[in-house]
Amino acid sequence: MKNKLSLFLTVASLLTMILGCSETAKTPEWTKAKIIAGNLNSPSAVVSDDKFVYFVTGGHLASLKDGTSGLWKVPVAGGPAVSMVKGFQKDEKTVFLPEKFVVATDEKYVYFSAGSIYRILKDGGEPEFITAGSPTELVLDEENIYWHNFVGEGMKPTPVYSISKKGGEPRAITEPATIIDIAVDNEFFYWAQPEGIFKMPKKGGDKTQVVRPQTGGRIQGMITAQNSILYLDNDTLFLTSKNGENPVKITSGVNYVHKFFADEKNIYFVKTEGSFGTSLNRVATNGGEVSKIDSGYINSFYLGKDKIYLSDAGSVYELEK
Repeated sequence: MKNKLSLFLTVASLLTMILGCSETAKTPEWTKAKIIAGNLNSPSAVVSDDKFVYFVTGGHLASLKDGTSGLWKVPVAGGPAVSMVKGFQKDEKTVFLPEKFVVATDEKYVYFSAGSIYRILKDGGEPEFITAGSPTELVLDEENIYWHNFVGEGMKPTPVYSISKKGGEPRAITEPATIIDIAVDNEFFYWAQPEGIFKMPKKGGDKTQVVRPQTGGRIQGMITAQNSILYLDNDTLFLTSKNGENPVKITSGVNYVHKFFADEKNIYFVKTEGSFGTSLNRVATNGGEVSKIDSGYINSFYLGKDKIYLSDAGSVYELEK
């Protein structure tokens, strides 16, 4: 009896450890975050303004059939999520399905893709067709929309395109390239390729390479912040001027699958935790010790004015900076 009990306890302990580790690895929790929208189908492409958090759910045919796909908004002050655009079957061969790559906002509109690029008034209404495109990166300035289309394995590189918010025809503004990230400020358009970061005047002119990766390195991400460019060389985060002068290493071990953000004082980024988990972290823009903000599985996150907004497989959360 004692041997059987010992065997049972040993097996039970092993199962507990195995199942416990598996559960911890696959479903980590955000312990410091507050859920602002739950029971969702894989919310992604989270962005915010002063009043709302916007995101896309579903993004695949199964979500279209079960009615869980669409573009949503939820008040930053609290309240239920509101459906702005639902996926639907247009005809036997065509579906309208908001995609999970990009969402962007300006003062009046929310921009998204659904086989093409659309926008919708923040107060609601019918989506307005902008142009054909399948963007995986999309940024805005006061006058134009800039994007790069999806390029799958075996497909040829494509340029970055722009189109006026007032309408018209899209135009290619770069040569065909493998684009990692794009950004824009008052004067210049910036883009990152594996072999470097480039810029050109928005009003026209020659391109200039402002960043080259370290020996054997590869550019994996880029943003602009105030007077600086922040970029990932493999998994190492660097800061340099917008002319590429005096690059400074900030930290390493950054998960480059996810985007990163910066405000006046800090840079916010994702790190891998164990086999399945991730964590959200902060480091000063001049370098120093990395602080873990919280950890859990992450789909996407966005740096708002006062808070961080993020999503996992089923919920959208807010976190204090």
